[in-house]
Amino acid sequence: MAPEAPAPSAAEDGLLAYRRLRSQATALGIDVARVALAGQSGGGGIAAATALMIRDGGEPTPLFQALSYPMLDDRNTTASSREVTDIGIWDRATNILAWNLILGDRAGADELTPYDAPARASDLTGLPPTFIAVAGLDVFRDEDLTYAMRLQASGVAVELHLYPGAYHAWDLFAPEAAVSEAYVNAWHGYLRRQFTARRHGTEGSRSGSV
Repeated sequence: MAPEAPAPSAAEDGLLAYRRLRSQATALGIDVARVALAGQSGGGGIAAATALMIRDGGEPTPLFQALSYPMLDDRNTTASSREVTDIGIWDRATNILAWNLILGDRAGADELTPYDAPARASDLTGLPPTFIAVAGLDVFRDEDLTYAMRLQASGVAVELHLYPGAYHAWDLFAPEAAVSEAYVNAWHGYLRRQFTARRHGTEGSRSGSV
């Protein structure tokens, strides 16, 4: 974990875990064709970086990646990164501090790799089908929306959900709220469709939408 192990260490751990899980699939009783990536917030950014490492290393493609309000861009230049301030949850100041811990003096530098900050990737082709959910009052809103649109433009099947009025990690702070239930239903529904489609040998659920 950062700052002791700065990026891309976490994504490298993700890649090792992915390889290990696949290599031990038979012993663990796992269908190797139904292994996917998922993460929330900072973990969503790590999952996205891991997916890029998997693709670039020629590893077998995960079934999908499910990214819930992922932390993708160290530059903090979007409108939402400037709008969400002093709210006491996850805002601009917290995000800048976190990226400084993850990247040190490299935060915002031109030479960062996509494994450090997935939004830096110039090529998003060949990535697995992707679920992205983000809140309307989240500092990550615009970077997540942009990433989703870029994925779609690169030929990746994307299911995108934007929740107006919600804030970062709203489902954890207010799990009984209607907007939290809507997100959980959408997320779990995506998981069921993807895993079921693969089990039945179909690809119908991969025709994602934005």
